[in-house]
Amino acid sequence: MEGLAPTEKVVWSEHFPGLTAQGADILGKLLLFHPDHRITVEEALAHEYFSKLHLASQELESEQLFNWDWEMQPMSTEALKELVFQEFKALHPEWTWSPPLISVPNDSPSFDPDGPLAPGDGSDEACLEPSLEYPPSPDSDVAEGATLDGL
Repeated sequence: MEGLAPTEKVVWSEHFPGLTAQGADILGKLLLFHPDHRITVEEALAHEYFSKLHLASQELESEQLFNWDWEMQPMSTEALKELVFQEFKALHPEWTWSPPLISVPNDSPSFDPDGPLAPGDGSDEACLEPSLEYPPSPDSDVAEGATLDGL
């Protein structure tokens, strides 16, 4: 890292029009590249930007450090996606989901005419049908208009 050329300081207000001076200051302090130079949690909470939100008397401090060892396990992108999806399902059991509609042209090199995507009606594309149950029940806490787009 020491071999990298220094870069110019980012002017956050150019990237976020309407950002206050306090907002630009805290953002700059939180997003410093070198972790030893970043603002601490305590300093961030005491920053003027959070003055209307910070109530030191209501904040608890853990007596022990949180163990992040689980995060150091090697994991594929697919495994990580699955963990995120399982967490989502645990938090929102009212949602069911299967993969979105996927079209695979029959002339695709990876298309297997006898495989699970093979069309049964003679069409020129194979499809997986989505089965998202929406909207959730009226007593659910899912925001109206929420979608699973992008999953």
